[in-house]
Amino acid sequence: MGEIVQLRLVAEDVPPATIDGRPAEFGLQNRRGELFPGTPQENNALAFIVSVTIGQPVEGRPLDVAGPFVHGTPGGRFLYLSYREAGASAWVRRTKVPLTGLAWEQIEAALQPEMELVGRVSVARTGTVRLLGDGWLVQRRPIA
Repeated sequence: MGEIVQLRLVAEDVPPATIDGRPAEFGLQNRRGELFPGTPQENNALAFIVSVTIGQPVEGRPLDVAGPFVHGTPGGRFLYLSYREAGASAWVRRTKVPLTGLAWEQIEAALQPEMELVGRVSVARTGTVRLLGDGWLVQRRPIA
């Protein structure tokens, strides 16, 4: 059993809507390979909101994260932001956003109904990226 926490991942420098003149798609990838588009933000950014389950802390181990958008193995969990030609199965680019480094104190603070964990990344490169700024931050959810 674990705690459900809302993550807001903001992707900066998102790729174009076409690849060589053909439609493309970019989004948060679930474990079945489906892409979910984000919500447009200023400066060519997209925000993705996802709920994850955080396992109870075990001394000496990193926090474990689970959910339909979470990839990887315990101690190395991540989210994928992926880009491909629309309808294609091959990825043009995938960016791994690490879920490591989360502290239990952050999780407890983010459990408040009005709070969430927010991270920002640049998806201008492929591979594993570092979160921009100070990493995952606990912030008040925007008013809808």
